[in-house]
Amino acid sequence: METAALVAPVTALEFLQDAFLLTGEGPVLTVYSLQHRPKACASLSVLQNYRIHGIRPRSLAAERSSILGPNFYDIVVFGGKAVRLVRLHVDLQDGEHLRLEILGPLMELQDWALDVRWLSGDKHSLLGVAVAHNSALLLDIRTGNALLQRSCLEGCLLYSALLLVHESWDDTILVGGTVFNQLVLWKPGAGGDESSNSKHKAPVERRLLGHSGVIFSISYLQEKGWLASASDDRSVRVWGVGALGGPGGKCGDLNPSCLRVLYGHQARVFSVRLSPGNVFSAGEDGACLVWDWAGEGKVVRTLKGHKAGGVRALAISEGRADGERWVATGGADGG
Repeated sequence: METAALVAPVTALEFLQDAFLLTGEGPVLTVYSLQHRPKACASLSVLQNYRIHGIRPRSLAAERSSILGPNFYDIVVFGGKAVRLVRLHVDLQDGEHLRLEILGPLMELQDWALDVRWLSGDKHSLLGVAVAHNSALLLDIRTGNALLQRSCLEGCLLYSALLLVHESWDDTILVGGTVFNQLVLWKPGAGGDESSNSKHKAPVERRLLGHSGVIFSISYLQEKGWLASASDDRSVRVWGVGALGGPGGKCGDLNPSCLRVLYGHQARVFSVRLSPGNVFSAGEDGACLVWDWAGEGKVVRTLKGHKAGGVRALAISEGRADGERWVATGGADGG
């Protein structure tokens, strides 16, 4: 039996440059061209029985495509306990033909994957994976094997996680949104050799308090040193944490402060993203709010368009030379 169409909540969104939009609906990955002509798209079921919750293209600096052949982009897709590598082929000599190809077997973990990131300085396709019981894995995507696993001393359940990965696993910082309404920052890669990484638990380096509900989404803006969190308490908080990750695994300021508390949603806030001038948030009320940072955290625009249900997925493009950005929202209505 072949599936002709799938209408399901959009649970993951990611822009690839300003040229393509990647979406996750159930186990299906879809790529859309954002160019005016032609409007190409391609879809492929990649996670079997798992729902896609995250899409991570590899950085363009790591891609070495042939000038003569089609361009390609390697993409990691994850959701539930599954992770998979997919390649997007873009044939520029054939109009703009898009094709998705599965590169390897489905990798099933022992815990729920909350965030996955490429190690930017690695030549052998290693991934950092944050999982739900406040642990992190170093995964070899070619073999599907976990090379290292490190847990935090605070082994509570996480509702959200953000891995800040640079060139080395030793420099990685994990920011976890705990079931106790807190943000905890710790270093999965610190602590010596491989055996010690596996056996010894890492301490919490920073703890951010203030939310009165669980934390659904975390975003970090490196150039400003800002960390944003979206919560069940209907608020978005922006924290001044300073530099996170990089050489030495920096954990930012010793005493991070809360810079803004943003209330504007009528229900739970599911997703938050940061840009240099704005904060973007989306929630159960079906709205995407754009907050002006310079204007004392006021809502400058409300984006609504979904027919029913909340907005679970939110993506902001890098922005063009003229400062314009794409904003994409994915809702429970399947759009």
